[in-house]
Amino acid sequence: MVWICVHVNCVDDDELLQQQKETTIGELKVFIAGEFQRIKTRLDKIEVGLKKIDADIRGNGRVGINVQLDRLEKAKHAALWIGGALATALLAGLIAHYFSLIEKWIGK
Repeated sequence: MVWICVHVNCVDDDELLQQQKETTIGELKVFIAGEFQRIKTRLDKIEVGLKKIDADIRGNGRVGINVQLDRLEKAKHAALWIGGALATALLAGLIAHYFSLIEKWIGK
């Protein structure tokens, strides 16, 4: 068994007509100006967010570039030190080998 309840409000035609009022041009202009202001505010928020994303992608601007350049300089110096150490070790090995050959030649 199903019970259906219907609630009906009885409103006079005069009351309906009184509740509706004409919108004037001035009210319409104010409404449109308010909507444009809301849209502009939202677009400004979006623009700020896009600028932040752009700055993050680019490495936080000048500060990020300077940090990356400092790291590159440190890596370059480390590579030069390692290269110098390897060259010195190679040269020392060649000199030691040369002197061992001289000792063998003199010892004959």
